[in-house]
Amino acid sequence: MTNQGLGPIGCSIARLVASRKDMRIVGAVDIAESKVGKDLGKVIGLGKKLGIKVKNDPTELYKKGADVVINSTVSSLRIVSQNCKGNR
Repeated sequence: MTNQGLGPIGCSIARLVASRKDMRIVGAVDIAESKVGKDLGKVIGLGKKLGIKVKNDPTELYKKGADVVINSTVSSLRIVSQNCKGNR
């Protein structure tokens, strides 16, 4: 699983996924310079490292071979759909 968008909702989702034994995060992306390059565990407030660096390029997520991308960038499905089409 990869996370695209690490605002308040995206961070909450990532914390939930990180707490589950049956799911594994393999990547994360956000455009905020304050998050890019940092360990995902620190960014989402886990208090421990996950060994996953936040990237700013969503195309890198697709190279991870994840079964699922959780997109929490915006709340408009129309905009999310356009963003996803542009990253194929």
